[in-house]
Amino acid sequence: MSMRAILAALAAAALAGAGPLLAEEPPPPARPPVARPPELVKLEAEAATALPAPEVPAGRAAEAKKVAETAVAVRRAQWVVEKLLPPPPEGVSAFKFDELKDDARGWVDLTADVVKVQDGMAVIRPPTAREGVEFAVPITGDAKSVNLRGEYVADRRVTIDGREVLVLRQVTAAKELEPGLTALLDAARKRLEQAKAAHAQAVAVLRDVRAKAEQEITQRARDDAAKQVVIPKDADVEEQVRIRARQQEVALKLAKAELEKLNTLYGEPTPADGSGARPGDPGIRPPGKPSKPIGTIDPIKDR
Repeated sequence: MSMRAILAALAAAALAGAGPLLAEEPPPPARPPVARPPELVKLEAEAATALPAPEVPAGRAAEAKKVAETAVAVRRAQWVVEKLLPPPPEGVSAFKFDELKDDARGWVDLTADVVKVQDGMAVIRPPTAREGVEFAVPITGDAKSVNLRGEYVADRRVTIDGREVLVLRQVTAAKELEPGLTALLDAARKRLEQAKAAHAQAVAVLRDVRAKAEQEITQRARDDAAKQVVIPKDADVEEQVRIRARQQEVALKLAKAELEKLNTLYGEPTPADGSGARPGDPGIRPPGKPSKPIGTIDPIKDR
């Protein structure tokens, strides 16, 4: 028997002794989506009627449409949570966070993220309040969110990070909710957090896409301007600065039309009340604030 035949026989015997080859284990089945309570499904349908889909101008990019749609989704989720909250006790009005001031008093029923914890105080930013409204509540530990229910009064001020913040003190605690309503509120608040996360992601994507488009347009205009206005090899420093400034003027003229098209394509999204978006969020410019010129380049620093 030849050496090749012997090796083949040994290989066959090894395979036979190893038993059948095992196939790769299939991936675990995907988890089925958690069923929403019927009451929540009904309220979400009512929210879609109360807060219709946004009107997005024709010609907008898909990323801009997504920002508008997710902002409305946050407002709808907030609407559902507010509908589920029991009304304040008779004779007690809801706390007006937009009118927050010393001795302000009212009924609070909200779950909010903690902005900062310092010296036993948690700084809270009410989700439905206007931009810049914050208050503090005493807290134990380092919680990421708080659930406030009851009558509160703004009774003193503390300084946190160099800024005065009003502290809310609970005057009357709220009665415990029924277990069924508690579970429903928890589900609605979870949906609200999911909507906020989706909106934040949409804003981030829009910011990145627009920034990349601006950079491409600006760089292309710079390259074209450098070809049109050439710096001589023997130019001194003063002459180079003058010519680069001229290149900058040409580049801005070349880029102007394309940059203006970006406003039509991506728009200038501004946060709506209760959207969960803030003027300081990436990609969002505060209402009334003039747009910053796009593509402005320093003729010396940027070369």
